[in-house]
Amino acid sequence: MNKFAASIAALVTVGFAGQVMAASGTASVGVNIEVAEEVSIWASATPITLIMNGANAENSAAAASVINYINNVEANITAAVSGDLSADYNFFLFPGVSDTVAATAAMASNANAPAGALKWSAANPGQSQEVVANTGVNQSVEVMPITYAANAPNILPLPDTFSLTVLYTITSL
Repeated sequence: MNKFAASIAALVTVGFAGQVMAASGTASVGVNIEVAEEVSIWASATPITLIMNGANAENSAAAASVINYINNVEANITAAVSGDLSADYNFFLFPGVSDTVAATAAMASNANAPAGALKWSAANPGQSQEVVANTGVNQSVEVMPITYAANAPNILPLPDTFSLTVLYTITSL
């Protein structure tokens, strides 16, 4: 499942200080409002299925989706992939890409290091990689397209099923 969810809440702390005058005169109340840092990210709860059927030399498959985030401070977004991935396979994320044809063309151009892709393989399982270096401040929901892709270049793999999990993390800077 490729989902990371957090609830969005605005936390407001209000402090009252001051003196209240007796019967006549004026009263003053000092108010300090502090808004806590908030960062939140979520993705579709629907699993992505990539079916590699040998339709091209890279034996590739791609599926488009989105991630959503909101943050009241600058933040960065990383992704880590866990699960089974044999030595013959590569898994990619194409941040900012919603076009599966473009992702497939990038894999055809360079099967092991397509332009614009983050790559995971048996050589770097679980490695966290940067999806967005600095989101800026987003006080409304940002929707970022992302394409998931996999390939097994120059081989026709044996029938098998691999289950991967992508964990997105958003962290204030």
